[in-house]
Amino acid sequence: MTLERLLYAISEMAIQQKIINYASAGPDIYALNGKTIKSYPVLFASPTGYHSVRQNSTVFSITLYYFDRLLEDSENDIGILSTAVEELKNIVRNIDLIPEVVTVEEVYQITNFTDTESFSDRVGGAWCTIRIEVFNDTICAEE
Repeated sequence: MTLERLLYAISEMAIQQKIINYASAGPDIYALNGKTIKSYPVLFASPTGYHSVRQNSTVFSITLYYFDRLLEDSENDIGILSTAVEELKNIVRNIDLIPEVVTVEEVYQITNFTDTESFSDRVGGAWCTIRIEVFNDTICAEE
């Protein structure tokens, strides 16, 4: 399983579970904009650049961003009180359903966007970084 295939599998699982309507992946979260987002909720997966090849498995580090609404303005506090944390927890829990996945480890606790992040004035949601270990019929290349 390549990194690209893993990101696709996570997106497909979340869509099938009806947690998200749209998914995207890439190295830069700021490339995701209102024109890119087709409908809410949205999952964006960004590889951190870290991976480790073991004898029988590969471990990838991925940051997941879950967007559940567009905000009207930067004063809109409802984005901070969103249900995004619970929905992102559902996604992380369900990654184990992907057949090639061995383990999932939450590296950074799932949290809502904060005012220090430049996209938080436009969207409400949550993020976390996880490590996913997959069986080694895996190709380390990021295709």
